Amino acid sequence: HQQIWVATSKGVAVLKPGILGVNYIFHIPGLNQTLASSSVSDLLEDNDGKIWIATLGKGIDCYNPEDFSIKHYNTNNVKGLKSDKVRCLALSNNNNVYCGLWAGVGFGKLDPIDGVFELYTYEPDNTDFDWYNDMVFDKSGNLYLGFWGGNGLTIFDTANNQFVRYLKNKFQLVTISRHITCLNYDSNDRLWVGTTSSGLHLYLPDQDTSRCYNIKVNPESGINAAKINVVEEDQYNNIWVGAKGLFLLETGNESFKPINLSSTDDVPEVFSILPEYDTAIWLLTDRGLLCYN
Repeated sequence: HQQIWVATSKGVAVLKPGILGVNYIFHIPGLNQTLASSSVSDLLEDNDGKIWIATLGKGIDCYNPEDFSIKHYNTNNVKGLKSDKVRCLALSNNNNVYCGLWAGVGFGKLDPIDGVFELYTYEPDNTDFDWYNDMVFDKSGNLYLGFWGGNGLTIFDTANNQFVRYLKNKFQLVTISRHITCLNYDSNDRLWVGTTSSGLHLYLPDQDTSRCYNIKVNPESGINAAKINVVEEDQYNNIWVGAKGLFLLETGNESFKPINLSSTDDVPEVFSILPEYDTAIWLLTDRGLLCYN
């Protein structure tokens, strides 16, 4: 099966098929060919098989699994990069790497060849707005920005480099739905939106409407979790949601169901999900890495 890459606070964990145990890629002081920081916030594999690694304080690293080399991109060697605190990454249809900064100064596109960062800032004179928890492209190349606060879900036109639509008023629980934690654009052209305190939402671009899956708003089919950490889709188009517990929306169903991960009432918190074919769902939790069969 495929290699599994996991972002952790101690570096990047790698699970390789046929090999027991976990390998780590991490920062070693004084060695340039290691990660710039072991505090990893996001990972991205580009079309060439390179792994882009966001760190919360040391910029962006690019790891090449072919020759095990690492290139560092930070405020010292990239013109236009305003902060080394990188929260999230997204890959465009033409293989460009977009980076959301966690510093209130904007987000941007990295040109690794010329060492240039093209910065886009929603509110240049105010650091209260430009905080990005996640970002994702749709099939048409529109970039959805997941602000933590500000105007919430926002569409950015990468062809003209401008913020074009603010969608916060499309959601129920308007005020608290602006605090976005994660985004997932699924194979049915729907955008799943996780939040810090208003639960899970679904934005339907073709209808320009949304549905709320917070159990307090939607008791019939919602999720009993206010904070959503991750949303992923498997090969059968089922939707898996990680929060305080694991939840599943099976294809053709309207309601989420909780998945039993514990024999006690002490439910693990799920931070990241990786469906692996039809054999396993890998879960990064507060109890370590779990494999759900």
